[in-house]
Amino acid sequence: MLLIAGLLHDVGLYDAASHGGVYVREGAEFTAELLRTRGWDEERIRLCFDAIRAASELRTQWDRGARSS
Repeated sequence: MLLIAGLLHDVGLYDAASHGGVYVREGAEFTAELLRTRGWDEERIRLCFDAIRAASELRTQWDRGARSS
């Protein structure tokens, strides 16, 4: 899940995924739809979505802790 989030976290910068909004959110939404078509369950998609959005936050992520999935 982290590999996919890492590879696709900036996809919202590209025209194929962008609709003119905030690139982080649009990239996460694009990735969520892509993963649904690949059979990912909603919990894993939510974790990936959260990882993509958190990657651009200007604060430490240590308090989020480790999650397994």
